[in-house]
Amino acid sequence: MTTPTTNRRLCYALLRLCFFGETAVSKSVQDPGPRPLSLRELNHRVSIRQLRFRTTEDLELLDGVIEQERAMEALETGLRIRKRNFNVYVAGASGTGKSSILKALLRRVAENEPVPPDWCCVSDFKHPDTPIVFSLPAGRGTELKQAMDKLVADLKVELPKAFHSKVHQERMQRILNEGLEAENRSFLELARRAQEIGFLVKSTKEGLVTIPLLAGKPVGGKEYGELTEAQRNEVEVNRQRLEPVVSKFLEATREIEQGVHRRIQDAQRALGKEVLGRLMKPVRKAFEASEAVMAYLDSVEEHILDNLSRFLPDESDPHKAERAMRRPMSEYTVNVLVDNSETKGAPVIFENTPT
Repeated sequence: MTTPTTNRRLCYALLRLCFFGETAVSKSVQDPGPRPLSLRELNHRVSIRQLRFRTTEDLELLDGVIEQERAMEALETGLRIRKRNFNVYVAGASGTGKSSILKALLRRVAENEPVPPDWCCVSDFKHPDTPIVFSLPAGRGTELKQAMDKLVADLKVELPKAFHSKVHQERMQRILNEGLEAENRSFLELARRAQEIGFLVKSTKEGLVTIPLLAGKPVGGKEYGELTEAQRNEVEVNRQRLEPVVSKFLEATREIEQGVHRRIQDAQRALGKEVLGRLMKPVRKAFEASEAVMAYLDSVEEHILDNLSRFLPDESDPHKAERAMRRPMSEYTVNVLVDNSETKGAPVIFENTPT
């Protein structure tokens, strides 16, 4: 039968045996100390035949962390939380492999995550100080940039070619001829009315010249000085009657010129729209799923049609025209702020100096 005292003595003896290599029963036996090891015991040899691989390349890398299961579970749990302001803090002694473990885990998790979108910045032609930013699926941002660069390069070639075509030149000449014919008809009407009033009207480089008529003959400066006062009064009265007729002619001429200019602009815009629509068709088709891109392409088309002259060389100065056509049109450039075309999975960012 054992007693509490006996149990305590037994435990004490076991502790001395474990820590000091001696027993409480035999105090007279001296500890012999550490046993010297032989050379064979110090030199451990492993036979290659015992190894189950030919080279280390045949071995699989260790996946995981030894004796850190709970830490890994905590990390994986933290990574599954998608809400903002949830963070995982990792602490440990230096040299224990914290960074390597975290990088390996994050990369493994990121491989199965969706690739984030590209972000593009383009011009807002109505508000140049506030550019437009929109996102596209990964890789599509670079595709849009390349498509717009090609569009501008093609327009520099195709628009001048279309505007110098025989069909377009004949259309422009027809509009000009119709305008000249309308001006001639208006001038003939002016000449007829002026003759009824008693004046001859001539068109010169300086403008219209009105010459009074007496007995159907023009009166020059010398003859005018020989007129009687009554005849001069008659000329002045007729001149006052002629003024509104001339004013009406000049107003009609301005309207004709404005109409010709408007018709030329409309014809040029229609031709530009035709060429631009043909070249933009594949771009619109490629990005028809993006409302932001379609709205941007609409604004690009409108801006180009309003500035067709930028794509047409100045024929009066061939060297200047060549330099102008080589100049990049940066307002139509798509700036890819974030390019994820080569990203696999979600990005893993290491901030060495976080703020």
